[in-house]
Formats: sequence, structure tokens, C-alpha cells
Amino acid sequence: MEQASRDLGDCVRFMGAVSDESTKWQTIAGASLLVFPSTYPFEAQPLTILEAFSVGTPVAALDVGGIKDIVSHGRTGLLLDANDVDGMAAAVVQLLSDPATLALMSDEARKEFEAVFSREAFAKRWQSLLEAGEIS
Repeated sequence: MEQASRDLGDCVRFMGAVSDESTKWQTIAGASLLVFPSTYPFEAQPLTILEAFSVGTPVAALDVGGIKDIVSHGRTGLLLDANDVDGMAAAVVQLLSDPATLALMSDEARKEFEAVFSREAFAKRWQSLLEAGEIS
């Protein structure tokens, strides 16, 4: 990871906790990529990833818990082996140096949010289930 860390230069900003909503949304929307490095084996559906997708920010995450059900490797971001921190760092560096791929992933992340995770998508699925009589 030593080489990958040096290659990041000024393109990575470690934010820490952000409590101001305006700052949070400006940061997520202005990011080229959100890196979600959680190694927690029981991650379910991290809101941070959905928020990033909602503004078209692709996500690089480790394959833990339910994250693989959200991030589609190579389409909406990168999904990397949880035990390969060096591989994740190298993949992030490579992706950040490929604006065309980042732009495609950004479009796909936004489309995925709209199709699967938006309020409208949830409402349509609930309506479909209710009309089919599968929920009483």
C-alpha cells in the first residue's frame, strides 16, 4: 500500500465526521468517488452508499455483508476483497486516473439509485406487492 498511498497525492481528502447536512451533500456530490472501507462483516445496507449513488457518485467498497447487493463491481463502482487492502488502494488509484470510466460509473450509480433505491422505486414495489395480494 505504500506505493498506492504516494500515488494519491492531493486527490484524496479524509473528511472524518461531517455533521452539517449542506456540507455533507456538497462533499458527496462533488466527489469523484466515495471510498467505503468498512470491514465490518455484518454491514447491511449502508446509507452512505445510497446517498452517494443518489447524486451520481460511484463507490469503492470492500465485499463485506450486504454491500455486494448494492455496489455492482465495474458498473456502479468497485467491490473489492475485504482482505486485500493493497488491492483496493491500487484499484482506487487506477480508477481515479480514468475519468471516462468514472463518468460511466457515475451515470450508472445514479440510474441504479433511481431504479432500485429511490422513494419512487420503493413505492412502485410496495404497490405491486399490495396489488398482487402478496402482503396482507
